Order: sequence, then C-alpha cells, then structure tokens
Amino acid sequence: MPEDSAGQKTGSLACRVNSVLAAWAKPDSGAEISVVTPHLLQELRAKGQWLQCRDLQQWESIKGIAAAPMVLKQEVKLDLRFDTINGGLTLKNLTCWVASDGLPPGMGDILLSEGVMERLGYNAQALLDQARSVRDVYDMDEDVVPPGVRSVLAYAAATTIHPEPTPAEEELQPDEEQRCFPDIDVTQDREEARALEWGILEGKLDEAANLGCSAEFRAKLAELLSEYRDVFRIKLGRDPPVDMPP
Repeated sequence: MPEDSAGQKTGSLACRVNSVLAAWAKPDSGAEISVVTPHLLQELRAKGQWLQCRDLQQWESIKGIAAAPMVLKQEVKLDLRFDTINGGLTLKNLTCWVASDGLPPGMGDILLSEGVMERLGYNAQALLDQARSVRDVYDMDEDVVPPGVRSVLAYAAATTIHPEPTPAEEELQPDEEQRCFPDIDVTQDREEARALEWGILEGKLDEAANLGCSAEFRAKLAELLSEYRDVFRIKLGRDPPVDMPP
C-alpha cells in the first residue's frame, strides 16, 4: 500500500499528471464525481502547463469530504498515468471538478469517481462473487477503521449565486459549450490546420446562405471571419511567437 508524504498509509495510487507532475489519486467507489485540489492545478501551472479549464455556469457543491460542503466553480480535464505490472496506463481527458479547498489527509490530490472505477472494471458484485469462490465466511473483527475521512462522497446541487440565464442565453448555451476544450497537438502542421479550420468556417457561411442570408452579407461575414480567423482553433499548439509591446 503506498504512503503519502506524511507517511500515512492510504489507498491512494501514485500517478503522473499531464506527464509533468507526480501526484496521488484516491479511487472511491462511492464518489459520484472526480475531484482535484486547487493546489495541484497551481503546481501544474507553475510548470508551464496550459490547463483545459471551464467555469461552471451554475455552481455546485459536494458533501461528505469536509464538515461544510465544498463549492465547485470549475471543471478541468487532466491526463493521469499509472504504472502497472503490464506497463503504463493512461486516463486521458479525465474530467475533474475543482474543489474549493484541499482534500483531507489520506485522500491524495485527486479523487477518482465511481464512473471511472467502473470504466476500469471495478464491480462490487463481481468482487463478492470472487470472494465467495474462496470461502463463504470472512471474520471482520480485526478490520480496524483508520483515522481520517470515513464518509463517502455525496453530490448535491448548491444554491447558485449566479443570475438565472435568460431564454436567449439558454438557447445559445449548447453552441457555446460545443467546443469547450480544444485538443492539444504541438506536432500539428499549422498550415494544414488553418486550411481545415477555414473549411469549417466556409461550411458555416454556406449554411447561413442556405438559411437566407444575402450574398452581400455573406461576403462581409467572410471578410470578418478571415480577418479574425486566428481566434478559431480545432487544436492548440505550434503557434508562432507574438510580438508584444513592452
């Protein structure tokens, strides 16, 4: 069983986050969502990592970790790599909710949800079936509950302090969230990527024309998109340096 920096035995697993940072991840079959600490994100940024973060339109909360519910304001996507006897195992694009504070001792830096555990093959009934194939009675009298966090994670919506979105905002929200997380590819060919990006924009222009926009409006819109085409990305990376004034 691994030990954390305090030398306390835990069920946490050593991993590397985004290939640059050593951390501890705690599998929790009772957790409805995966959670990461803000301290870990700060360490990643200190190493020059660009993080795929998104602000939650409606704040949420989690109960069962600390005495008071933790407020969640952001989610982030991370890559976790674990060492196994069969080689490295990578969990790519793992969506984690950012806790408002650190996790209690023994829980590591990242809490892996029930959904993640099931994706990796965890099944409570299968474990019971396997245990029964060994013997039919297990004496749990010697099983000592360790100090620290004992409760499982319960997820509940929190009262939001954000204003309710208008009907117009609700209608636009699916389009706004359609591309929240561009892919990262530092080996991409930028000219090829630009051509692909412009092809998508031209397709949207054709859609607008089919919906009734005039040829003059389409031409002006195409000119505007061409001027600001660099703000549209399918993948991030390999951008040339920007000359900024002092």
